[in-house]
Amino acid sequence: MLWNGCPPSSAASNLRTYAHRLRALLGPRLVSDRICYTLYPEADELDVARFQNLADEGRQALRDGALDLAVERLGRALSLWRGRPFPDLTTVPHLYGEIARLEELHLQLLEDNAEALLALGRHTEFVPEFRKLLAEHPLRENLAAQLLIALYRSGRRADALSVYSGTRERLSEELGVDPGSELQRLHQAILRDEAQMRPGMTLARRHGSGRRAMVGARVTFRDRNQ
Repeated sequence: MLWNGCPPSSAASNLRTYAHRLRALLGPRLVSDRICYTLYPEADELDVARFQNLADEGRQALRDGALDLAVERLGRALSLWRGRPFPDLTTVPHLYGEIARLEELHLQLLEDNAEALLALGRHTEFVPEFRKLLAEHPLRENLAAQLLIALYRSGRRADALSVYSGTRERLSEELGVDPGSELQRLHQAILRDEAQMRPGMTLARRHGSGRRAMVGARVTFRDRNQ
């Protein structure tokens, strides 16, 4: 794995040297036998474990309607994200699935955090980041929906409509489809300047599995005071 399937003749000696240096730092948590070395870290020593735990707590708080707690926990989880996971091991095949899972979870947490911020009336806080995200993930309709609402509530109706037009064009060009029915209804609501689009509303989404479709994400409206 370390040498991409082509270890040098000094591989075994090098590994013993590296392991000896690591054991001096890590102590008995690094265990060896005739076959391999195994590291037993504490759970709170791993960024990925802290990230997952904070993500779970934040999403549960969002489901419970504890919006301030959700923003706090999700914000702490997102603050741990410093780029692509395992950047030095992206060529290791058996890590592909975990890298993809963490990247998808990161996007979901950004959407969850935006949902909580929208419900709290803090719609301006994620607009710059979401404009960049939508450029990177143009087929992710939930990003577009949340950005539309945030722009509209910020008095930027024309920008919101422009984001919708751009999303519609990319969906048509890349997939040959129209935006999902919920995103189309959101577009019509902005055109009609409907009261339900103003602060005090939030996106209603299912949080069962925590996963969303990349295209055709469901977006409906709900009065948070109901």
